[in-house]
Amino acid sequence: MVFESRNRTGSERLTSHRRRSGLVIVLTALLLVFFLGMIAFAVDLGIIANTRTELQMAADAAAYAGAGALVNGSTAAVDEAKAFYGKNRAGGATLTPDTAVVEVGQWDPNARKFTIGEQQPNAVRVTSNLTNQGMFFGSVLGKSTFDMNAQAVATYLPRDIVLVLDYSGSMCYDSQFRNLSLIGQPAVEANLRQIWQELGAKTYGTTMTFEPVLF
Repeated sequence: MVFESRNRTGSERLTSHRRRSGLVIVLTALLLVFFLGMIAFAVDLGIIANTRTELQMAADAAAYAGAGALVNGSTAAVDEAKAFYGKNRAGGATLTPDTAVVEVGQWDPNARKFTIGEQQPNAVRVTSNLTNQGMFFGSVLGKSTFDMNAQAVATYLPRDIVLVLDYSGSMCYDSQFRNLSLIGQPAVEANLRQIWQELGAKTYGTTMTFEPVLF
């Protein structure tokens, strides 16, 4: 058996080194394109997410403002919602009222459904739209703009306020001990006892008792 030992010449070693260097350059170029695509995707995804958050906040603020103004009528509610909407920013620019649709209607809390209607509205719905928002690196992936929309519904619960004007004097003079000189102590104590009983003494609380204080 004959073994043949062959030593590579200098030119052969140089050729092998150049071949490896060329492969590294090609691989680096491919990885660079891949990493640039990932960076572009991450940056533009952040822009889209931030725009959507800002747009949703604007819709929420507008809906809350509109619901608070419903007490003054539907027109006032729509105007107030658009005014607040126009004070917000999204996508790096101040929003304009014409990019939002404001509607009044009824909100069903059980079905969680909004129905448009002018008959005794109790809610305001704001739908916001942005179109052709630019990307930084999206064109690398074949998409340079995006559209975004957001929606919010706000309701208000009216409260009835009752103002009672007592012109009889029963709560002003007849039950105050400072007026003993006017109607006498027995009359004041009797009126206090009557008030206590009519308020539900010993019905809504068993530990509370009425004990007149004598002077």
